[in-house]
Amino acid sequence: MKKKIFLLGFNNKQIKIIKKKFKTIFFIYNENIFFKEIYNCEAVISITRKKIDNYLFKIDFKKKHKIKWVHLPGAGIDRYSLIKSMKKTVFTNGKIIQGVEVADHAMALLLSITRNINFVNKFGRNKIFSYRPIELRGKKALILGYGGVGRCVAERAFGFGIKLKVVNYDYSPYSNFIDKFYLSEELNKAVKDIDILFITSPLKEDTARIINENIIKKLNKNSIIINVSRGGILCTRSLVKYIKNKHLMGAGLDVTDPEPLKKNHQLNKLKNVIITPHIAGISDNLSDRTFKLILSNLRRFSKNKKLINQIDIDSDL
Repeated sequence: MKKKIFLLGFNNKQIKIIKKKFKTIFFIYNENIFFKEIYNCEAVISITRKKIDNYLFKIDFKKKHKIKWVHLPGAGIDRYSLIKSMKKTVFTNGKIIQGVEVADHAMALLLSITRNINFVNKFGRNKIFSYRPIELRGKKALILGYGGVGRCVAERAFGFGIKLKVVNYDYSPYSNFIDKFYLSEELNKAVKDIDILFITSPLKEDTARIINENIIKKLNKNSIIINVSRGGILCTRSLVKYIKNKHLMGAGLDVTDPEPLKKNHQLNKLKNVIITPHIAGISDNLSDRTFKLILSNLRRFSKNKKLINQIDIDSDL
């Protein structure tokens, strides 16, 4: 009997390619019959986050089902705490493959601050700068989280002549980009003498508001915080306090806590803060990489092999 797999969010061209490559699998993609068929399917694969969010939370996993695999296309999984109880279902996601564009965005946010681009955009070309544009060469940065995004940030920052340290949950292969490597429990030590803090760590119980007043005040005066991960990792109240008292030069945020911010939120009023609407993970090539990952995992699933980018429920959430 053919395996049944439900596809969400794929276009006609992608569906045609999938059906041609995997003739031994029966694919369903008519969303009107999702809840009629889903409990008889062995996998649910979505290529867009919107589609999986529309359906995943409505699946009753307590019912008798055949679902062995669910693909979540995004990199972050903090919103999917429900999967903790789904021990018999394998979940995969888009980690690693989003590193390229998120790292690009992190550097764009940083340069918007150091080169006064954000200032000019807000106040016009004739407004006098609060500070002269800053060179990145020789600055000292700490990358919190050395996964797919963190590694790509390191490559780019190293190219600008930035001296790099890394904090990560566990050991990772060393790179000539990195001067020093710290484990998470050494964060208090790692943040000393740092000019730029890149936040690229996933949001978990042990990283929630881990960048707080105690950590921020240890950064060098006139330091910069860049967050392209999750707003909940950075304590918003502490961030505002240390920008207002001029310990921090500024911040570049693609994510906030809360998200989105209200129009009258203090962060929106600070001249040396640039905020983008959680767009770091979007790029012209991401869809192609996501589709390639899904094809690879479909091939593995059809042969009962281990899938790429499996979520470790015990450590990733």
